[in-house]
Amino acid sequence: SSVSWSREEGEFSWRAGVSLAAGEAVSIGSVYASKTENCPSSIAAGIRVGNIGGYLPGFGLEARIYDMPDGTAWSATAFGGIHPDHNLYFRGGLGLSSTGGADSKVALGISMGATVDFGKTDLSAAFNYGSETRDDDVLGFPEAQTINDVVTAFTVGASIEL
Repeated sequence: SSVSWSREEGEFSWRAGVSLAAGEAVSIGSVYASKTENCPSSIAAGIRVGNIGGYLPGFGLEARIYDMPDGTAWSATAFGGIHPDHNLYFRGGLGLSSTGGADSKVALGISMGATVDFGKTDLSAAFNYGSETRDDDVLGFPEAQTINDVVTAFTVGASIEL
């Protein structure tokens, strides 16, 4: 069997944030996202050491709190990257999250990727895995009470400088 759903976005959403840099080595930031019909409001804060976006070694931490109708949900992410060769860059991340509420369980996400720089062209590949277990009715199986949602993705991309 299959189930489909859709939703329409008609509400205006806004975000406001601030970031502060201590030289090129460290930056901290915070952001607030407004609530819409389909998304809860949230506040996040993070720190980055190094220059991950500039293809230099670095790592960072981010935490986010969501205001959910039945409790407070949260997520936390640790990420980093290394540049072992002038053409090669590796990144990775580990994420934990909770959907809030009385029956909430902690979800785990892991991602890793690499970029190879060929001058005016970059080739990238990444793998992402996420798993969350929740107590709910399983469609078509009334005797089952637990659902394990798993998302696995492999992406490949190229950037070409014009």
